[in-house]
Amino acid sequence: MCRPALLAVHGRRQKNTPEWDRAFFGLRDARYMADQHGQRDWYCVRTVLQFGRPDLSTYEERLTLWAAPDFETAVEAAESEAHDHAGSIPGCVFIGLAQAYRLPECPGHGIEVFS
Repeated sequence: MCRPALLAVHGRRQKNTPEWDRAFFGLRDARYMADQHGQRDWYCVRTVLQFGRPDLSTYEERLTLWAAPDFETAVEAAESEAHDHAGSIPGCVFIGLAQAYRLPECPGHGIEVFS
């Protein structure tokens, strides 16, 4: 399980609780954040977006971090976010590619987030 006890926000240290997660990350994202009693790990999910026409396209790779109980939940959250992100950009579509990597430790400076 990877769960920091405290997070620093705007120079103040706040308890990392489900209520705080909902207030800070929003209700949609809070369901994927670690709760006080659950076993959650950190996952990095790579998604790919396409801009332009199929015969002449530009692609964007997105690497996003998710606190989730398993790969399936992390991928589901990342796919939902990728669809939302692509829908906010004209001519952009999520091509359906999502690859996940479970971080071996908590995110931090120099930690490998995808392999």
